[in-house]
Amino acid sequence: MHVSLDAADAVELGEILAFLSDWLLSDPNRLDASHYEFLGTPDPTGPAGTLDELRADLDRFAEMLLGYNPADSQL
Repeated sequence: MHVSLDAADAVELGEILAFLSDWLLSDPNRLDASHYEFLGTPDPTGPAGTLDELRADLDRFAEMLLGYNPADSQL
């Protein structure tokens, strides 16, 4: 399957992914609890995944789209 994406749209998508990743890093304790509450998963090691796994996915997609490097983050 081939999917094409306009360059401007790819940049915008990459920027929002990077923003979300940085936001999740900003307050991991509170956001981790909110993550599990939202998913309805009482066990952080359950099948829903961890906040760190979610951030890793966001970082990977942002890197593919615009070369985002979380180490360059302002946080």
